[in-house]
Parts: sequence; structure tokens; C-alpha cells
Amino acid sequence: MSEAAAPKTAMQNILDAVERVGNRVPHPVMIFVYLIGFVILLSAVLQLIGAHVTYQAYDPATSEIRTMRTEARSLLTVEGIRFMFTGVVQNLMNFNAVGVIIVAMVGVGVAEESGLVKALIRKLVIIAP
Repeated sequence: MSEAAAPKTAMQNILDAVERVGNRVPHPVMIFVYLIGFVILLSAVLQLIGAHVTYQAYDPATSEIRTMRTEARSLLTVEGIRFMFTGVVQNLMNFNAVGVIIVAMVGVGVAEESGLVKALIRKLVIIAP
């Protein structure tokens, strides 16, 4: 007959729980899509309830600090959809880390698909004490 399985340690139980939770998490792209949808719907709801923010800003024309008020605008309107699509390039250009992130992602993807990462891990395991 087969041997009885050894009882799991507390650490193995914790790691099993982490694995179960991790397997239920959706793909990162889908999380991003869900968050985009949430923000778009939230903008519509905030416009419907008349949400606004009041803040102080420097007015260079008069050289004084003025109290400004900005109303929430829905991204589900024609203007909102136009704003989302026409502002994409400018948003990416103004976010300096995007270029570095894209280059790093491409590099890691090439290394993974070419087998370099697997070979490096194998080499590290062999030389580890």
C-alpha cells in the first residue's frame, strides 16, 4: 500500500492558503480594465450628485491666491469620451516612468521567452550552497 501523507506544517498550510487566494485573483490586465470601468462609472455618478472640490490656487494674472471650484465631469458623455482618447498620448508623455517600465517589460519578456530566465535560475540553484 502507499504511504500515508505526512502531516502538513503550519507554514505549508499558510502557503497553501496564499496559493488558493492567488489562484482566484484575476489577470492583471483584467484588474486594470475593471479599474478603468470603475473610474468611468464613478465619474458619471459624481457628476449626477453634483460633486465638486474647492481648493486654493495661485493666479499669475493678479498675483494673488484665489479659491477655485472644480465640478466633477462624466467620462460617459461625448466630451468625456473625446477627452479620454485625445489625452492618452499627452498623459503617457508626461509620465516619465512609462518609458522605463515599457523597456523593462519588453526586456523581461524577451528574456523569459528565450529561456534566459530559466537558465539563470537553474545556474543559481546549482551554485547555491
